[in-house]
Amino acid sequence: MHIPCLTHVLNLVVQKFLKNYPDMSQLLQKVRAVCKHFWHSNPAAAYLSALQRNFGLPAHRLICYVPTRWNSTLHMLERLCEKQQAIVEFQLQHARIQES
Repeated sequence: MHIPCLTHVLNLVVQKFLKNYPDMSQLLQKVRAVCKHFWHSNPAAAYLSALQRNFGLPAHRLICYVPTRWNSTLHMLERLCEKQQAIVEFQLQHARIQES
């Protein structure tokens, strides 16, 4: 008798749940893009780190989604919320540079 891994089954359930809500899927795609940007751009990550210090936030990196870890979406969203103030400021600064 085959007994599936509980965490694997839980991951599949969470993934299916998230896919059934189009608005949630779109939101998660945007959040993943933000996290990827800071993971793949050292200058952006350094600037975000400086903004975190300016706002008195803990100097943590953003957490990226990992498809095989059911709780990575939760951790990604929690960390993004923690860094929201610094990320919004980064976006505002970046928009000003683009306008110039």
